[in-house]
Amino acid sequence: MKYPCCQFDLWNCLRQFGFYWLWPVCWQRALPLSVQYVAIVGLNAFLTSQLVAGDLRAERVSVWDFQRDSDANFDLKPDGWKRKQDRLHPAYIDMRIATRSAESARLVMEAQGTLVKWMHAWETGKWEDDYIAESAPPVLAKFFDRTLLNNCLEISMDGGAAELVSPIFPVESRFSYSMRAEINSEALDGHTAWAELQLLDETEKIVAVLATQRVQGSQDWTNSATAVSELAGKDVKWGRIHVKVEPHSSTVLTGIARFDSIHVYRMPRLSLSTALKYHIARPGEEFQVDCVAMGIKETDTSVRFEMRDHLNQLIANHSSELKVTSSDAIQTPTGNAPYFVSKSKSHRPIDGDTFWRTSIAEPGLYRVRVNLGSGLDASQQREILIGVMDNGPQKSSGVFGWSLPELGSMLDAHEIPELTRRFGAGWIKLPVWFASDDINGANSLVALIDKLESQGIQIVGRLDRAPAADSEPGGVELERSFAINTFRNPLDWEPALEPVLTRVGMKIKWFQLGDDVDNSFVGKEDLAELIAELRSRMQTYSQELKLALTWTWTDAVPTAAIAPWNAVHFANTPQLTAYELSRYIEDSGLSSDLWVSIDPLVGSQYSLIDRIRDLTQRIVVIKKSTVAAAFVTNPLRPELNLFTPEKTVGEMLIPWHTLTTNLGTATYAGSIELAGKSTNHVFANGEEGIMLLWSDTTATEQTFLGEQLSATDLWGKSIPIEQVKSERGTNEQRFQTSVWPILIRGVDLNLIKFRQKFDLEIKSIDNSNPRDQAIPVVIENTLLQSASGKLTIVSPSLLNGERTEASIQIPSGARQTKSIPVILRNDASAGEHLLRFDFDLMATKAYHFSIHRVATLGLNDVTLSWETNRRNENLVELRVEIDNQTEEPVSFDCKLFPPGRPYEPFRINASKPGISNQDIRVYLQQSSDEKEVWLRCEQIGNGRVLNYRIKI
Repeated sequence: MKYPCCQFDLWNCLRQFGFYWLWPVCWQRALPLSVQYVAIVGLNAFLTSQLVAGDLRAERVSVWDFQRDSDANFDLKPDGWKRKQDRLHPAYIDMRIATRSAESARLVMEAQGTLVKWMHAWETGKWEDDYIAESAPPVLAKFFDRTLLNNCLEISMDGGAAELVSPIFPVESRFSYSMRAEINSEALDGHTAWAELQLLDETEKIVAVLATQRVQGSQDWTNSATAVSELAGKDVKWGRIHVKVEPHSSTVLTGIARFDSIHVYRMPRLSLSTALKYHIARPGEEFQVDCVAMGIKETDTSVRFEMRDHLNQLIANHSSELKVTSSDAIQTPTGNAPYFVSKSKSHRPIDGDTFWRTSIAEPGLYRVRVNLGSGLDASQQREILIGVMDNGPQKSSGVFGWSLPELGSMLDAHEIPELTRRFGAGWIKLPVWFASDDINGANSLVALIDKLESQGIQIVGRLDRAPAADSEPGGVELERSFAINTFRNPLDWEPALEPVLTRVGMKIKWFQLGDDVDNSFVGKEDLAELIAELRSRMQTYSQELKLALTWTWTDAVPTAAIAPWNAVHFANTPQLTAYELSRYIEDSGLSSDLWVSIDPLVGSQYSLIDRIRDLTQRIVVIKKSTVAAAFVTNPLRPELNLFTPEKTVGEMLIPWHTLTTNLGTATYAGSIELAGKSTNHVFANGEEGIMLLWSDTTATEQTFLGEQLSATDLWGKSIPIEQVKSERGTNEQRFQTSVWPILIRGVDLNLIKFRQKFDLEIKSIDNSNPRDQAIPVVIENTLLQSASGKLTIVSPSLLNGERTEASIQIPSGARQTKSIPVILRNDASAGEHLLRFDFDLMATKAYHFSIHRVATLGLNDVTLSWETNRRNENLVELRVEIDNQTEEPVSFDCKLFPPGRPYEPFRINASKPGISNQDIRVYLQQSSDEKEVWLRCEQIGNGRVLNYRIKI
């Protein structure tokens, strides 16, 4: 029987050893320790190697185990590998093949001698106790090397870096590849170690790099796997392994890195595609997802499609058989690798394809995944994102926009109008500096500007780099030219910029000097004079000229008696949090327009919900502030997840579109208190009110926000709003909030303003006289007509009879203070109470709504906080924390009222000003229905009563 991890017949090897009859005899005669060790470790190593390969569901095509047959010339270096040597990679760093365990190596060599004697006895028919072979039989030596000897590649650092490169080996584009390696480190505190699989084209140019986990410090042997290569559309011919150790500290120079069992796997390559533009479908639109599989070994392989939403919930699935498109013999790899895995002669790899026609009813973001066959692991999965959006009329994104990269291979001028129309941008920054002889480029730019202007988009011409033909003799393009260098001398920049200003100076007003991260103007003493002269020269071509500079938040803002610039764009890396952004905007004191960067967080470092919430909160901050424009710098960057590298929908694109097109032109209208404590922000978009909500935990809100409400999440999926009746029979809406923000449209802005203007004038209520109390409120009528009706205060925990009423009559726009008499419950607990103010008003129509506020019973000058612990069935221990904010000691006579039983008295003795604790023991017999117990504490000297409900 043969196994794909080795080149020899295992059963033949065991037969040559005579294990089929020697094994039980040897155990009976008490094998030497070394032989027992070899048997157990060897079998375990062999089985482990099979499990790894099985778990991967992949073919192992190349292996480096750094054993004796990898070192034919006995120089302790792996054959064919070359070390990198230069100033950073010194030659004195020791790299060698070494044993992973000296004791294990000793036992293996001792066992090898014993087994050689057995093999000799089997072949000759007699036992020679003093027989010593010149060398071990090849089959035995290979078996020991592969499974037992356990050598590794050891690199001992002494400053600098180390890199060892394997020979190249053949790979094929039709397969995907990955690599596993075992890595160990010892006191590697100043360096980082890892291995890389580099995939190369025919000219040995790097096409893809797959890296293992990085190791540092002291770490036991770790089996680390790379990602699986994505090679769609790329031709690869060769593979190569790089073992690397690089410094990250200049103070710790030493340490050891070890590498072993570097295995390269290949597996079928799957690819998914769809003809949908940007991978965006309309709700209910049928579309097709195509799957191509290359290098499959089974002719009856099926593909399992899955569709999941952004919460990873399964929406639909489908299975389809692959249709075979080609079949080829496996090419046996050749090269300098220590050995390659044998392939089954009975199977040939096939290529095939299949498809799934489907549709999605609800807007949102969906992942279509494919899994090859059944029971395979994630290495065989591929997925694409499908966005489902209404292709409705264009909505302006207001202050939110994009700063686009250089036009060329990444982005074509003809694509920009459609991108902005579909996905939202109220402002666009464009590179506008073309060469004087670039007639086609100039015409294309002018046509683009005309199209964007027709869409109502504000355009900023970005002057960040002079074109090659105008900046350097012979047309040598600069890698980067900072704005301070470009615009220092008018004799240099004006002739080059003149063609630009002549063609577009009358079409666009705004020009930005430098790109979004160019801070070369920061700290320049004669900045105002430089910009003033530049402005004067540019105004010859553009009478309505407006200039923008780029800056950082951490530097003092630019100032001038009369600023020659019109806007300053602030950007920082990493992005500011919403709180930081709010503080910096508030403290900026800028006299010109304020622009900011609003790049989504990097997808590889943050979860989707964190990125969504962060973007949402920063957009709210911007809408609350005086920010005139907010830009995503190069929205095509894959790490931002707005777009994929193929310019299809990314995870953040639809939330960006939803937020900016709904809130971009809206005016911030504040927030209101909700009973479920959900964070909310209200915006006025013309006559429509929009509420943005979320909460840190799932909460249920019930209130009245308007007659006709609709709600969606940030992907456009409908959120149910239940129409319910309040306790007094009026219409209300009930909906749920969670960590994912939602938008509610149709909010009545007049009601929102009414709620915001309503004020509870007291925060605490004196409980010294429960019957002689009043709650003063401020009411402002923001409705369009005079209103009359009643106001009911409801609080079962605070008010005697749970509620009290008062009549209201107030003209439109008027403001009045009304003091409403109330009677407090004798047993009302000290502390916070929720008050619900029910309004029943008649203006041009009937209005029924509730406002929630919190009031504290007690003057907050003395607060008692209770903890209870039942010691036994008759004894309860109370611990009370007294927060005495008066200037005198306080004492209380207290009574504990168990339901249906006599009260138990105790006293809180004089507690000095400040915070103190007292422990009290109360004899209280345990009850089977023990729940809350009423505790009444009367302050000695002034008669004030503090009530509490405590749980035993």
